[in-house]
Amino acid sequence: MIRVRGVGHVVLRVRTIQLAEMLRFYMDILGCPIERVQEDIGLYQLRAGRNLLDFVLAEGTLGRAKAKEPRTPDHLCLQVDSFDAAHVRRDLIHAGVRVGDYGARYDGHAWSLSIYDPEGNVIELMGPETNTTVL
Repeated sequence: MIRVRGVGHVVLRVRTIQLAEMLRFYMDILGCPIERVQEDIGLYQLRAGRNLLDFVLAEGTLGRAKAKEPRTPDHLCLQVDSFDAAHVRRDLIHAGVRVGDYGARYDGHAWSLSIYDPEGNVIELMGPETNTTVL
């Protein structure tokens, strides 16, 4: 039987025209530093905690969809430390980030805030799980 230990990496296909804005968003707003860059194959890898987030240029070799029809994920969830939602929301809006809803998730055991990256991907920022149901 296979035992999954975690997510190794997530790959997002990025249009070349949006690359600089995507890197700025994930590095400056979300604090994900560059791990590795291979411009010759269109790979930009960021560190997201213990995991990796890869951007591949949609127009490049790696960016060709593996499936017959290109698909994008519904959303990407990033676990974050506890946060003051009102303060974080205000800072994100001030930085020009499109902010979505905030509410209880994970069957009411955690709070999260949805935001959108420059390509329009939904990014869920989820705080730590609590031992009690959030009301």
